[in-house]
Amino acid sequence: MYTANKGDEQKMEQTYLLFYPENKQKYEALVKEIVLECIEKMSDDDCAYIRTHPDITRYHFGYGMYIRNTYGPRFDRVDEQISRDDMSGDVLSEIVKVLLPEYQEIPLIYNELEFCGVANQIHKYSYARYSRCAVDIFAKHYKHLSDAEEYKQTHDYYPDEYLKLKTPEEKTAYRKHNEVEIEKSRKDYYNKLWKIKDRFKPAIAEEFWDFSNLTKEAYRLNIPGPVINEYCQLCRNALKEAWEHVLPSSLLLLYNIDSLSDEMKDGIAHEIAMLFDLHGEEKIAFLPKWLFSVRFFVKAAVIENGLLLKYTSDFIDDIDIVQTAISSTYKAIKYASERLKQDRILIKQIIETEKDEVVFYGDVFDEYKDDDELVMLAIEQNGANIAFVSERFRDDYNTVKHALKRSCSRVFTGTAYESLKEKYRDDKELAILMIMSCKDNIFVPVDSMSERLRDDDEIAELLCKHKYSDYLLKEMSIRIQEQYIAKNE
Repeated sequence: MYTANKGDEQKMEQTYLLFYPENKQKYEALVKEIVLECIEKMSDDDCAYIRTHPDITRYHFGYGMYIRNTYGPRFDRVDEQISRDDMSGDVLSEIVKVLLPEYQEIPLIYNELEFCGVANQIHKYSYARYSRCAVDIFAKHYKHLSDAEEYKQTHDYYPDEYLKLKTPEEKTAYRKHNEVEIEKSRKDYYNKLWKIKDRFKPAIAEEFWDFSNLTKEAYRLNIPGPVINEYCQLCRNALKEAWEHVLPSSLLLLYNIDSLSDEMKDGIAHEIAMLFDLHGEEKIAFLPKWLFSVRFFVKAAVIENGLLLKYTSDFIDDIDIVQTAISSTYKAIKYASERLKQDRILIKQIIETEKDEVVFYGDVFDEYKDDDELVMLAIEQNGANIAFVSERFRDDYNTVKHALKRSCSRVFTGTAYESLKEKYRDDKELAILMIMSCKDNIFVPVDSMSERLRDDDEIAELLCKHKYSDYLLKEMSIRIQEQYIAKNE
């Protein structure tokens, strides 16, 4: 939660919280109240997921949006200047603290967990494999974070000359005429701060990898020395490339997977899931090539992201691996062997299970866009597929009509109608069917109807009954707008 620390980067842009301390207290009290309400509504699975995935940025467009929309009005009553984005971020931060009390003794860790960096990755691996937090690893090197915090409290990014000024007018004048000096001072401040803070990241990574014990275990499993050395170096290289590129050291042991216990394999599988949870494909370049010939690794990887199938050539004809990849995303079929891509039973299974996808969008099923059985099956699942099949189907009135009836989401009905040929967008029956299919959906492509239909009174009467009638009627002709908008009000 925001606090006014000396040296904080937000100092130049003072928030209302600093000017109105009574609002700050109300704000913090309301955040705590909302946090308890949110947690009370969560299922055990929801709580477990956040404990495992405390990087709050992943929730911005999902749970964060729910918080903004649900609780925003209550924060507005405290002060309308409150940013709902900041508010939801503060609520999410506090939720993480409540659900991960293990880190209360080392509270600066919470800031590290909020983003997909080294600490966040290590926490995920530890929790995934051992169902526990990485408290010992973080506590051992916590002094680096404490030193960085102390530096923030005792230093400022403004030049000393500025800090000696007394009045707001003097400070404003200085900022106006000394932008270069301020920017240089700011860069020096943050370079020194991050130099101190960044000692923490490689330190906890080395502690997590524990290459000394890993090497002993690898030798016990008869893994060759050059393979061990290569993997250790790859881990370090990945971390130098980006802080979120933390590889689990346990993957090395898969070199002799037949010697591993089922319990150990299960733990490594959980770590593989976390490896590809975020920024997964970016880490591929740092993994040794032999890993993609290990069936266990490939299967665990495609469970998390089916498109990772493209990085292996050994298992693209393995029906179990390919079906596992497809269960993650139907687009994985693109990387299967030619034999499996021609397997109609498999293709039908994909289409039958993808009701929320427009499977003919893109090039995955290009060769089947004129296939009677598969096209009609896809349209039955989701009518929006009509937009991406052959001209033969798009020119058939009955197929088009059926597709509009089978457009199964609030966006796809519009997609199907917008793609129709001009003669069908001048067909009144189809236009009425499209509007009825959209129901209370704002995505009604009125502007795609012909000029004749946008001046039709029956269409206008139908739109008047729609939830978003005022908005939709504005897409009709001037005559219709003048006649019906005022009448509808």
